[in-house]
Amino acid sequence: KITIDGTTDLAFSEDVGARFAAYGWNVLRIENGDVTSSNVFEQAVAEAKSQTEKPTIIIMKTTIGNGAGAGVEGTAKAHGGKFSNLEAI
Repeated sequence: KITIDGTTDLAFSEDVGARFAAYGWNVLRIENGDVTSSNVFEQAVAEAKSQTEKPTIIIMKTTIGNGAGAGVEGTAKAHGGKFSNLEAI
C-alpha cells in the first residue's frame, strides 16, 4: 500500500474485493503474498480454476520491495531506489 508520495490510502480507499463480489465474481484473497512457498499461489489458482460458474479475481497483499533490504522494503524508495541486496536476488 505504497505510492511514490506515501501510502495508498492517501488517494485510494476502495474495497476492490467487495466491488467484484457485487459484480457476481468469485473473490479469493491471499493475505500474505510475501510468502516464499509457491503452494499458496498454486492453491489459489486451482481454486479459481475449479469455479466454472463465474469469473474469479485473486487479490493478493504484498509488501513493495519485499526482500530488497532495510530502508527499501515497504517504502516508496522501492519505486526507483537502489536495492542493497541486488546480488543476492
